[in-house]
Amino acid sequence: MSLRLEHQGQMCLVVMQRFPQELIDLVLDQVADSDRDHKRGALRRPPPSITTCGLVCKQWLPRSRLHVFSTMVLFGSRLRSLLDLEAKSSSLSLLSLARHLFLVFWNDISSKDMSRLRTCLNLTHLELCFPPSSTEEWDLFLGTHLPFLGAHCVSLSSLKLSPCEKSAVSLRVIVDILVCLPSLSAFQLEGQSCSIIEAEIPLSHSCPPCLQTLKIEVKHGAEILFGWFLSLAVGLRIKSLTLLDPEGWDNPTVPTADSLVSYFQRFGSRLEFLAIWPHRASFNGNEPSGILKYATSLRHLKLYCQPVSSVLTMLSALPSSNLFTLAIELDVNLDRGRVDTVSNMDRVPYALIDEALAHPRFHSLKSFSLGYGGGDHGPRSLLTRNAKALMPLAKARRILHRYHA
Repeated sequence: MSLRLEHQGQMCLVVMQRFPQELIDLVLDQVADSDRDHKRGALRRPPPSITTCGLVCKQWLPRSRLHVFSTMVLFGSRLRSLLDLEAKSSSLSLLSLARHLFLVFWNDISSKDMSRLRTCLNLTHLELCFPPSSTEEWDLFLGTHLPFLGAHCVSLSSLKLSPCEKSAVSLRVIVDILVCLPSLSAFQLEGQSCSIIEAEIPLSHSCPPCLQTLKIEVKHGAEILFGWFLSLAVGLRIKSLTLLDPEGWDNPTVPTADSLVSYFQRFGSRLEFLAIWPHRASFNGNEPSGILKYATSLRHLKLYCQPVSSVLTMLSALPSSNLFTLAIELDVNLDRGRVDTVSNMDRVPYALIDEALAHPRFHSLKSFSLGYGGGDHGPRSLLTRNAKALMPLAKARRILHRYHA
């Protein structure tokens, strides 16, 4: 039996005769990786689909099945169909193959359905997407089922909560989640219309010891969460922090920034990756870069700058460090059509940015990218060929790269 595999334009013949299982597994792992790269647009030519590899021969089935079912996206009817199939199968548990599970709730997933997910013993990443709901519904559902999953899915290391519009998440729910998932290393709360609200009862003062990645994208209340972080007896070891567009930071009548400033003062030096809207963090009077000076160990930094002129302030405020990558997204209104028209080019201070990057504080920089929000088409790169010609110093260092969201 044979199978032709086309990878990166080269054709090779794989003969399936007396291959050791370890070698077969390595081949299928490579096919699965290429399959994922193609779906992300990294490969032009489609590689063999990992889905069809399981049909080649019996030896290929176990590893192919592992990759096919390693990521699952389930909603009400699909989840129940899978659970019913699981109940009828005595020899194979598909849920035990799941590593990444995405559950979409639209009032059609019951507590009974959730309790049957106990067979996801090898789960490492869980994402929950919720419809608009009351705080009480959040409390009841998450408080009931996440401790249960935490007790059974001991490998769960990454959790993402995606509330839909105008949801409110109590700080108590977040704290309870972190307490019941001791192996958690990454936590994300992403809801641009979502708010974090104060807890009405005393909270636990413990946090997963291995929590290193934190991504918070909410409309209100980020400072409430950071206030709780500051109350912990043992300091956090967060190395990667994404804090996007919390509303109210730039409003001087709303005293929301104190806990955020204190957090960066105490723990900012531990950060290696930071993505933030610095214009929202106007913590020191009119200085929009007030917190960046505390992040002295950054290796990777992503800034969202508004207005365009603030990018120069950001660059001058960065402490001398071993910054390796720097990505900046500008909030700039460009004329329709090409990015590098004369009118559009005049809106971005390319030459001044080039001069700022020549400062000794950027001696370790290997990658610089510049983009802007491209509307319905997503972020677009501002480093066109004409733009690079205006940045000869950075171009000579070969640090200019295309911007990616």
